[in-house]
Amino acid sequence: MIKLINILTEALTGNGDCYQAAGRLIMEFMSKGKLVHGMVNGQGSLEGKRFGHAWVEVGSKVLDHSNGKKKTI
Repeated sequence: MIKLINILTEALTGNGDCYQAAGRLIMEFMSKGKLVHGMVNGQGSLEGKRFGHAWVEVGSKVLDHSNGKKKTI
């Protein structure tokens, strides 16, 4: 069970630009895409931590252009 105090003190800071990148990207896909904000689970060195993240979904594709990368999943 996740305790409220753990949710409130999860990774609140970071050096990423996902919110800005997703905001810019949704402007290209305004009528077809969805801007999504969520809490994601870290992997690798970030395993066990959750943090806020933003991306754009267009159909069945996830577009993540944060930190200068252009990932499509």
